[in-house]
Amino acid sequence: MEVDRTQYEIAHGKSPRGTGLWMFALGRNGAWTEFSFNGKFGDALRAAKQDAKSIGCTVVVVQS
Repeated sequence: MEVDRTQYEIAHGKSPRGTGLWMFALGRNGAWTEFSFNGKFGDALRAAKQDAKSIGCTVVVVQS
């Protein structure tokens, strides 16, 4: 599964890390859905990947 951090890194000038409200876009074939998670980034990314896999998405984008 592809994880794209580019949008976040451009907006914040650093890699995503820490605790907070994390927003993700989950995509497949041009169709996107949103996913949010409040907590540590590692836990948020793991949850986003699980959700993406369950609905058949192939890309997870960390939003700024």
